[in-house]
Order: sequence, then structure tokens, then C-alpha cells
Amino acid sequence: MVRACALTAATIAIAAIGAGSAHAAVNLSASVSPSNSGTPDNPTPASVNVTAKITGAPVGAVDGSGATQSIEAKLPYPLLFNPVAFPSCDAAQVRARTCASAAKIGTGKVVGGAAGGIVQQLKLTAYNGKGYSLLLLVEGTTPLRIDSVLRGTIRSGDGQYGMSLLNEVPENLQQPVPGVFTTVTEFGLKVDAKRKVNGKTISYISTAGCSGGKWPFEAKVTYRNGNTESGTASSKCTK
Repeated sequence: MVRACALTAATIAIAAIGAGSAHAAVNLSASVSPSNSGTPDNPTPASVNVTAKITGAPVGAVDGSGATQSIEAKLPYPLLFNPVAFPSCDAAQVRARTCASAAKIGTGKVVGGAAGGIVQQLKLTAYNGKGYSLLLLVEGTTPLRIDSVLRGTIRSGDGQYGMSLLNEVPENLQQPVPGVFTTVTEFGLKVDAKRKVNGKTISYISTAGCSGGKWPFEAKVTYRNGNTESGTASSKCTK
């Protein structure tokens, strides 16, 4: 019973940012602080806050159209990741709450729903994972007790997007028990980790340029039925 609840909870956390419906929309907002950019030779430490709200998603659709196979957040080229400057931990350490404090890189939240009008509020804590990855500790208490860890992979982007964070959702999270599917209606994450190294401030994310007065973002969701939905946003920047 506890395992079933944990799987259901994890599904609520990321199983669907939106759904494979022609009427679903991913409404993305993004902000970077500070807005004044650094340069490749002198990057500026920054924090990034991204929120996706999904409208028109069939919460708890029994045909599985609300389940998501992958979620990809695309970040602008002038944003630089620096995970090697922070301690890393693995999923077992995240579950046991034994990661080094400096491995914590951000926080967030998820709002999810399932058939029958169930709504679950979830807290996210992001940690620097091993091998260019990000680990999300997902916690909730009502209506289900939730304690799960999700893994995202940091990889190179293309075009105006320099990096992306890809979360692939395993089958047992898309459908934790036969016939049960869940849908996320809101997902938010803020990454703002900084630390001092030899008297210098090192940031998990830094800015190294500004083109056209804005930094572009995109969220792309691939659904169980093969459909995709995307949302875009931008954050103002100055050189």
C-alpha cells in the first residue's frame, strides 16, 4: 500500500505536465535574476525561476492521454551550468536526506490531480546529481503521503537554446496501478544555488551574454499517445 501510494504520488509529480489533448496548453513563465548579463570571460551568478501552468488538461483521463513520457525544459544559450563546482549526491542519498548541504541547488512545487477530483500539493527540492544530472526530491502529505526521487539529465541544446533538462518518465510512474493515470496542472522550479570557493562566488547557473534584449525559454512535453505540447517564454536582459 505504501509503495502504491509512493508511485501514485511520483506520477502526480511529473507524469503529465499537460495532456495529449488538442485543447491543452502549456503556459510558461520564466525569470532570470539579475537581468544584467555577464560575459564568457566574466559570467554573472544568477538564479532562474520557471513555472509551467497547464490549462485544458484531462485530469485523470482513463485512456491515458494525460500521462507524459518526457518533459524537456530548454534554456537560453547564454545561461551556463556549473554542476562540477558543487557537491553531488545519488538518489539513495537524497532519499536518506544525507546529501551535503551545498548539493542543494533549488526548490519548487507541483500541483497535480487525478480522477475523482483529487488534488495533490507537492514540494520539490532539487539536488546536484552525478554525471550532469539533477535529482528532485518530491514530498507531499495530503491526500497521499509522498516521498520519491526523480532524475533529470542536463544535455546540450540547439539553436537559441544552449542547454536542456530532460526528464523521461518510466512506465511505472505513468501508470502506477492498472487504469490509474494522473495529470500535473502546475510545475515550478527555482534554481539559485551559490557558494564561496577561495573567496569567489560560484553559481550553479550564470549568465554570459544577452542577445536581442531577452533570454528565451521553452518547455516541451511528449505524451503517452505520442502528441507533444510546447510553451515558450522570455526574460528581459541587458548587457
